[in-house]
Amino acid sequence: MGTGKSTIATEIAHLLDIVRIQSTDMLREAMRMMMPARLLPVLHTSSFDAWKALPIQDIEHRDRDQLVADGYKSQADLLAVPCDAVFQRAIEESVPIILEGVHAHPDVLQRLPEESDAIGVQVMLAVLKAKELKSRLRGRGVAVPKRRAKRYLNKFESVWSLQSFLLSEADRCDVAIITNNDKEKAVQQVILQINYELSRHFSVSPAEVFGDVAERVESSSGLGSWRDFVQLIGT
Repeated sequence: MGTGKSTIATEIAHLLDIVRIQSTDMLREAMRMMMPARLLPVLHTSSFDAWKALPIQDIEHRDRDQLVADGYKSQADLLAVPCDAVFQRAIEESVPIILEGVHAHPDVLQRLPEESDAIGVQVMLAVLKAKELKSRLRGRGVAVPKRRAKRYLNKFESVWSLQSFLLSEADRCDVAIITNNDKEKAVQQVILQINYELSRHFSVSPAEVFGDVAERVESSSGLGSWRDFVQLIGT
């Protein structure tokens, strides 16, 4: 929340000519229409407040950060099924797609079918300064009033706790974390990460693609791998 996921996703889609973007928030809204609150109360709350809908008896004795994480995981588990369906449809149609949203847990790509030749790239956006994140949440109230910025600010400790949990999960799942202090720089870092991931699947060397240019670069700077060249191109 407030890290710029939708903005960055839209910019990446434009740069890479990707016409399909799926928000996990929209998937949650669709599920809410099918599953009323009396059946799945955890689905009808904000991700950072989902713990309040869990059937926990001794809630006053639980660690608040752990409660926030447990609530989020319960809601994210419910969204995992439609997220997987989105990927499956994209694979069947051989079309690129961007899935963006807080419910895209760092392990979401681990569930891609093993027999598929799809290449998944995942990044985690973060705003590491509390003051900056609060400022962005306030900005939501100006740009998009319906997002109820005041509610996010009133629950800022839970929002911050959820981001901390997701960053730890990103570390655990070896997902790249990109600090979004500047939109253009963040977009560049995401593109670079995409290039890194694509380069891992190249079946030829840089020298076979770039010829003498690659050989000269390697001899002068010692850069010979695709990762080296991707970094060089991105600078």
